[in-house]
Amino acid sequence: MVMMPLLETHLLQTYHELRLAHLALSIMTSGYVWQEGDKETVKVLPRSLSVPFCEVSQRLGVPPILINADTVLANWKKRDPDGNLELLLTLPGGESVRGFFMVSLLVEFAAVPGLKSILDVINGVHDNDVAVVTKALDVVNQALESMKQALKLMHEYVDPSIFYGILRIYYNPLMPEGLVYEGVQEKPMEFSGNSAAQSSLLHSFDELLGVQHEGSSGAFLKRMRDYMPPSHRHFIENISSRLSLRSFVLQQADERLTHTFEQCVARLVEFRNLHINIVTRYITIPASCAKQLRAKKQDLTEELDKIGKAPTLLEERDCGFILPEPLTDLPVYYKPWMDIARNAPELISSHSLRLRIHDMPLLETHLLRTHRELRLAHLALSIMTSGYVWQEGERETVKVLPRNLSVPFCEVSQRLGLPPILIHADTVLANWKKRDPDGNLELLLTLPGGESVRGFFLVTLLVELAAIPGLKSIPDVINGIHDNDVAVVTKALDVVGQAIDSMKQALKLMHEYVDPSIFYGIMRIYLSGWKDNPSMSEGLVYEGVQEKPMEFSGGSAAQSSILHCFDELLGVQHEGSSGAFLTRMRDYMPPSHKQFIEYISSHLSLRSFVLQQADEHLTHTFEQCVSRLVDFRNYHITIVTRYITIPASRAKQLRANQQCLAEELDMIRKAPTALEERGTGGSGIMTFLKTMPLLETHLLQTHRELRLAHLALSMMTVGYVWQEGERETVKVLPRSLSVPFCKVSQTLGLPPVLIYADAVLANWKKRDANGNLELLLTFPGGESVRGFFMVTLLVELAAVPGLKSIPDVINGVHNNDVAVVTKALDVVSQAIDSIKQTLKLMHEYVDPSIFYGIMRIYLSGWKDNPLMPEGLVYDGVQEKPMEFSGSSAAQSSILHCFDELLGVQHEGSSGAFLRRMRDYMLPSHRHFIESISSRLSLCSFVLQQADEHLTHTFEQCVASLVDFRNCHINTVTRYVTIPASRAKQLSANKQGLAEELDIIRRAPTTLEERGTGGSGLMTFLKTVRDKTKYASISQCTTGNQVLRDLSMTEIQKI
Repeated sequence: MVMMPLLETHLLQTYHELRLAHLALSIMTSGYVWQEGDKETVKVLPRSLSVPFCEVSQRLGVPPILINADTVLANWKKRDPDGNLELLLTLPGGESVRGFFMVSLLVEFAAVPGLKSILDVINGVHDNDVAVVTKALDVVNQALESMKQALKLMHEYVDPSIFYGILRIYYNPLMPEGLVYEGVQEKPMEFSGNSAAQSSLLHSFDELLGVQHEGSSGAFLKRMRDYMPPSHRHFIENISSRLSLRSFVLQQADERLTHTFEQCVARLVEFRNLHINIVTRYITIPASCAKQLRAKKQDLTEELDKIGKAPTLLEERDCGFILPEPLTDLPVYYKPWMDIARNAPELISSHSLRLRIHDMPLLETHLLRTHRELRLAHLALSIMTSGYVWQEGERETVKVLPRNLSVPFCEVSQRLGLPPILIHADTVLANWKKRDPDGNLELLLTLPGGESVRGFFLVTLLVELAAIPGLKSIPDVINGIHDNDVAVVTKALDVVGQAIDSMKQALKLMHEYVDPSIFYGIMRIYLSGWKDNPSMSEGLVYEGVQEKPMEFSGGSAAQSSILHCFDELLGVQHEGSSGAFLTRMRDYMPPSHKQFIEYISSHLSLRSFVLQQADEHLTHTFEQCVSRLVDFRNYHITIVTRYITIPASRAKQLRANQQCLAEELDMIRKAPTALEERGTGGSGIMTFLKTMPLLETHLLQTHRELRLAHLALSMMTVGYVWQEGERETVKVLPRSLSVPFCKVSQTLGLPPVLIYADAVLANWKKRDANGNLELLLTFPGGESVRGFFMVTLLVELAAVPGLKSIPDVINGVHNNDVAVVTKALDVVSQAIDSIKQTLKLMHEYVDPSIFYGIMRIYLSGWKDNPLMPEGLVYDGVQEKPMEFSGSSAAQSSILHCFDELLGVQHEGSSGAFLRRMRDYMLPSHRHFIESISSRLSLCSFVLQQADEHLTHTFEQCVASLVDFRNCHINTVTRYVTIPASRAKQLSANKQGLAEELDIIRRAPTTLEERGTGGSGLMTFLKTVRDKTKYASISQCTTGNQVLRDLSMTEIQKI
């Protein structure tokens, strides 16, 4: 930078030239200042940069620093004739920087119709034309909503850690004395960093709507206007000087105008709330994490401390199936192998790996003498083989592996007793080293896919680490059975159960460190083999070893010995194709691992021992182990759904539609088509995972065990039915699932389908000592699923005081005690208000596009559902199809109780639906509702007493209930009605506008206007809401006439 010549600026003659020059000089300035981070900043900007920068800035009327008008407004170009955009210049941070600036630009684009309408508002106010102002404000309102939707894309395209840890420093001055601009001014100059507050959008809308910011916030926003191009400032000042829209709205007192104005203000508040969420995710949370890390002085990148630090687990005798202390290098003779293997990702990306391997010498393998040398050689050769085969993707595979790679690979494999292909024992068990003395881990060799590859293999290694205590306890179980020692067996099984739970917790980290689109679109093909793979249906010829092609399965989680051991321990038997596949996968394990599994199988009949002993504690511990193993497999299915099933579905649609909706979708589209429905090990992935033994249910003895079983079986059922969405539903539920599900349901008095009592009431646990809650089981949809169920659970918790007060109301009515009834009703009113406030949290934690496009179908049933008009056959239970409604808020007992309490009567189809929904409640809940109905006539009591305080409190309860139902209707509008409308428009227009719209378009079309319970959703909700209104005292005597009048009005309209 110091060697750059001092250039004159007078040759910059056009405005566009000056803007580009300012952008380039600001990027250079920011890079010069922050090149070494915040620890080695500079105090002086060299003359060759500072002089032209200040001259250009003076001519433009903006400060000489990187501003929003540079990085966003003047930093784009059309990448192709289709209008796709690209940045002109960028900063460190890769795709996240591109995403940040591009999403910010999309927000600006989304605002354009609203900005253009501001002049119409000004003219309409000047001409006293209410219609013009209303119409223009409606455009502003839509623009604010579009800005919000555009801003949401930030979550898709910007990594918080990259924004906070890399990009953000180029925005924020951390220089208390300022910066000397050499050749311009001797004293340091101070300028604020780039900020969203420098965008003219919100300033314009604030002035339009009369939003005033005071104090330090107002002063900061005014100062930020000095960082805008002068024409932008003038436009804002023009709005301010020519308009008093709020006064106009108040003077006109026009209902539609007032509503539209209020809607604009509400949209502006919503946008700012979302912006706060963005700031929290990209600054506040990372800042908090950074503080903690600095305080603890340790690297928690892979969260090893959650499972157990490496030094304590990686002692040689305690390694489980992990190779202790793998070698990091081979003898110097094998340098050609290691050089290529270490650079495999770069060589593959540059399409030069095959060329390098062709030039590689044929090396002898006899110099590899130790087991660890052989394991590292196998890893290096397998990485090279996988890269060689799949370098050009599935369309240009090879048929022959060259001699200089195939001969040594087969020799090493033969000595190890392993197949010559990339396996789990390579990439996970023998592919790690300690990165530092604290025990943090790093990979030895990797594949294309960057941090997601690292995350995938290290998280899988954590699962192996978590299993170690359980594996070490298996010999204790065997010895305890041999010695007939119940206590020893129970204690050892307890350790096994905890280990399986720890494995699940470790597996959850996959969501944190592995990007689904990168796993599916880039990395997954390199784990694939050449058996049961349509891309290489004939296998692969290993030149110099065998003339005929050889077939080997790819790397698979089924090659891990962990679950094989626990299956043998607990007596879990896999039959059919799944059993055959698992048995075959044992040939892909190191021989010592396979022998240990066989040792367990030959020495043990734990199930028989548990049954013979009939010891309550032992039986409970055994059942807990089985339950946790089921939980782990359920969670693994969730992982597979997120990382394979959903991306495969997206890829199919993209290929069908021949369109590209974003960088992520581009990666997904490149994924191999032949692997869409298969595991990398060659198994039919969902078929394999769902195949399970037919388990007896008589060991489920307590109510809680039955409830958890019902939850687990219902989750599996909806996953099985809706796995492929609406287009490939099933007609028969397999016997191994349907028989136990129906038995458990019969015992509980519930239907065999996912119901509200499963997904909400019995699906939580305390996450920590502070009482924070977590779900037990979930399904596709990520954080939005968690948010949906958790908020709904909070609604139930908020209702508790009101429910507890209902017996007080009943007793007070029975004893003719007005004071008791009034006091109890006051609690009910407060509880209803609390559930409304709680329901509002749905907007914070649930993304409408994810709820509608991904999650909602799993709540659907097979009654009144056009997707499954004939219902579902429960194999082994009944030959004829059975029909059951899906999970619905109408299955919550709360509003049924409050309706009965307040005398709210629902008639017609809505009433019939609500009554049917009671069959989906627990019997004890139904009995409580019926108890209220049979013992109470509160409305009559209130009328008889004619007590002003009592009447007011009763009316307040009814009003609160109406408010709650209005709030619920708003929620349904946001999460169902609006996305359904968008989906229809997309189907009609055949276009995709963004990731959110892509998700919505994938939603089942036949469910667009129906609730997951099967009701005609909005009609039902509004009918229920309207009926609630007629429970008020003022309507008790005139309600029937009002209903008749409404009916006649509607008839006259028709």
